[in-house]
Order: sequence, then structure tokens, then C-alpha cells
Amino acid sequence: MKRIPGRNWRLLTAFIGLYLILFPLSAGAAAPAELRWGVEMEVKSLEPGFESNNWERVLMPNLYDPLVFPDPEKTLKPWIAESWEISPDGKSYTFKLRKGVKFHDGSEVTADDVVFSMERMMATGGQTATYFKAIKPGTTKRIDAYTVQFNLDKRNPAFLQALFIFWIVNKDLVMKNLENGPHGAFGDYGKKFLDTQDAGSGPYRAVGLKHGDSVVLERFPEYTFEKWKAAGKRIDRVKMYIRPEWVTLTSMFKKGELDIVSWGMPAATQRKIRKDDRFVFFEEAMPVPWYLIMNNKKPPLDDVNVRKAISYVFDYETVITRILTGGKRSRGPVPDTFPSWNPETMMYVRDLDKAKAYIKKSKYTPDQLKGFTLDIAAVSGSERFKKIALLAASNLSEIGLNGKVKPMRWTDICEAQVKPESAAALVVCYQSAKVPHAQDYMVYYTPEGWHTPVPAGGMYYDNPKVTELVAKAKDALDVEEQNKAYKEAQKLIAEDAPSLFLHYTVRSWPRWRYVKEIPWPVGSIFYESRFIWWEMDTADAYYKKNHK
Repeated sequence: MKRIPGRNWRLLTAFIGLYLILFPLSAGAAAPAELRWGVEMEVKSLEPGFESNNWERVLMPNLYDPLVFPDPEKTLKPWIAESWEISPDGKSYTFKLRKGVKFHDGSEVTADDVVFSMERMMATGGQTATYFKAIKPGTTKRIDAYTVQFNLDKRNPAFLQALFIFWIVNKDLVMKNLENGPHGAFGDYGKKFLDTQDAGSGPYRAVGLKHGDSVVLERFPEYTFEKWKAAGKRIDRVKMYIRPEWVTLTSMFKKGELDIVSWGMPAATQRKIRKDDRFVFFEEAMPVPWYLIMNNKKPPLDDVNVRKAISYVFDYETVITRILTGGKRSRGPVPDTFPSWNPETMMYVRDLDKAKAYIKKSKYTPDQLKGFTLDIAAVSGSERFKKIALLAASNLSEIGLNGKVKPMRWTDICEAQVKPESAAALVVCYQSAKVPHAQDYMVYYTPEGWHTPVPAGGMYYDNPKVTELVAKAKDALDVEEQNKAYKEAQKLIAEDAPSLFLHYTVRSWPRWRYVKEIPWPVGSIFYESRFIWWEMDTADAYYKKNHK
């Protein structure tokens, strides 16, 4: 056999390498599947605990893991924690952690990471920290490398379910990426780093965030909790495109440049594409109440009669039947799927005569009322928010009030809510049941929820009896006693009309037919968007065409 000269051998080796890259030996193997998702709201940060809109929340259970995991039948199940014990007084929770759980950098999740995550979350603040401040988590203690103990200041039956939004971060990685900040030796606690990077152990890892443009996730192949689907079905890469204009998103979707778009697509647009067999819709009623939050400290909304007049003049049915793709009226501040929901809570309906009667009872004269301009904050680029705000402005004019629609970025709305002076008079918003417990909703109707950077944090409603009942519910170990207090509080809240309780959403996601069914229910909102559960049919002709 002739020997191949060295130079020719190197050329042949290079050629073979190039050939294998272009034409792998396993010719039947599927290429990595990419899901391209179009959303209308900005992803400001990947920082766990600071998520303030849908798309930031969607990212969290993909990037991070919790101690316990929601379950639609059993309420919750073990996850990073394999077991736990609760002390007789209901104040101490001791968790045994699984061994061998890996962060994305390959290091192991230990009790030190859990302690650090809780201390970091409480020190840096954010919406999640506000919720836990109401729970009063007290001290978190490392017992050994795989045992951690939470010692609550006061017992709180919502604690376990609250852990659905407590994300475990990699202590060592964060500590290697500190910047100057207000937390002493911890500097900024890695906030700048985690704005664009992740320090999690979830099924996906973040590989790119371009503010105002896109977020990219890639599959973490060493994920230990669930098996990945076979190639050709699993989703290996997710790219979330951020486009604030629905004209742009709709055009990209119809061209096949996006595989799925958010449930915020205008109802009129959805109706136009429903007959196109390239597209299918995921539609489920969700425990997602919509509100018109009112700033109870901003005149004339500091007058209960004005708030009641607004509650009676608003045209709720038009929202459901003409602005949205469906839904049903809500009654009070919490979802009707919760055992603590009170069906006896009063429900406002449009009644112009009652609205005019209450406005006459106001402490403000008609001339004074005309002198106020009530800004109605609505998310920029969202047809749903804009049309609801315009409807509210039109309804306000029927009782002598001036409403002015103010389009704002979601992040700007949230930031404005932390002070009564800057908080909008009214805000169109909804709150998803990411923690399926009444406390996540009721806290905003007490001073504990004030100043929170979310719309409800700018309500500034204060009824001492409601605050007392919510505190009583938090302190109750007996579920029936807890629910009784929550139900009584809901009735009082509705009578004071601190915000408008509009409807529950029917979530409708337009997608190309090769994006398969999305699981529901899963036990907690946004967990249905863990992409490890989704499937892509990469053999579909439209997938091949759109992804070539």
C-alpha cells in the first residue's frame, strides 16, 4: 500500500473533517430544534426575584429550579428538596436536598446556595422579596451540606407554595461576579451580572440578552430531573424576539419568521387567521384576574364614592365580548379557583344611574372633579391594554371625570408605582397566579404591599379591618380558619372599591401547527411554559420551510 505524503495526508484529514461537519455520518439525525417566540413586552433583566412581567416570569422556571415543584393534583412535590419536615408550631421548615444536582457551570447545588439565595433575595428586594417579607422568613440556616432550615418569624401556611417562586442561585458564581454596590462585602450581590446572565440549574441556560431585542436560551444537556425528548421533538434552543408593535409581530408570524406569538395578539387579528390551517391556538381559561388598579391616595380617588362611581360606570362586558377573545367576569381580588375565594363578594356591573348617584355623594364638587385629569397607564404596544384604557376614559367622561390614556413601558409603570406621588391614577393590569395562594393577592390590600414595583403596589389602599383579617389568615394553621378570614376580607375590599375587578383571561396563543400542545394545568402559572415539556415536529413541511 502506498504511503500518503505528510502534506497530502493533512489535506485529506482537513477535507474529511469539513465533510463530516457538512454531512454528518448519522444522516438521519435531526438538526437542533429552535423555537422562535414573539413577545410585545421588554425583558429588562434575567435577575431572579425581580421579574415583573410575563416574559421575565416565563424565563425563570426555564433557567432556575425551586426547592418544591407545583403539582396540579397534589399541590406540590419534591424537587431540589427531596423531603422536608415542619415543626409543630409551624414556624420551622427543614429540607433535605438531593445530591448531584448541577448548576449550569457543573458545580453542585448545596445548602450554602439555598441559604445564600434567600439572604440575597431579601437583601436586594424586588417583587418576590416583597411577597416573602409578608411571610417573614426570619433566618435561614445551613445544617449540613445537604440540609437547610428556614425559621419563620411567624407561622405562615403559604410558605411552601411561595417556594414555587424562590429560585436557587449559584453562590460561588455570583460571588465571582460582584460589582460595587450597597451590600457591604456583597457589593451589588451580582445584580449587574444576573441582569444578562443566569446562575441557575434549570433545563435551559441563558446565552444572550439584547435589551429591547431578544433573549436566547439553549438546552442544558446535564439536566437531571426529567429526560429530554427525542431529537426532532425536543426544543434545543429558544429565541424570544421583543417587538413592541403588533403589526411587526403579526407580519413576522405570518411569514414564518416566528413559530409562536404571545397571547397578547389583538382579538381582531386572531379572528382573521383562525381559518388558516397553518396555525393552531392553545386556549385555556387561566387563574389570571384583570384589574383597573386605582391609586387610593390620589384625589379624587381618595373618595370611596368616586371609586364606586367608576366601578359602576365601567363597561365590563364590552371588554370580554369586543376587545378580548373571551373571558368571564371576576368577583373580588383573588381567582375563583382558590378555596379562599368568596362567591358572596359583591360584583359591580355597569349601571350608569348608580354611578351618577355615587358621584353626587362625593366630597368633591362637579367643578373640582372636572379639574382633575386621571392618567390611565397602559402598556405601550398592547392593543388589549390600550383599548381597555380608552374604554375607561370614555366611561369616566359619562360621570364628569377626565381620563387620559398614558402609554408606558411596563417597567416604567412598575417603577412609578413605588411612590403615591408618581403612581398612576389608574393602571390596566392583570396578576397571574404564580403562587396559587390568596396571600399573593391580598398583601397588596394592606400596607405591607405598598411601594412594590408592580401595578398593585401603587394602590395604597388602607382598611385596618382588612389588614387585621389578612394578618389573621397568615397566622392561622387551620386551613378553614385561614380561608374564613380571607373571605371576610374580600367582602370588605369590594365594598371599598379600591380597584376595578374586571374579568379572568382566556389565554389564546397563536402558533404554527408544528408547535405541539402546551401542558395545562400544571399547578402554578408560568410553569406551563417550561420548554422541556413542549414538542416541535421538525419533520413537518412547514417547519422545514420556515427554518431552512
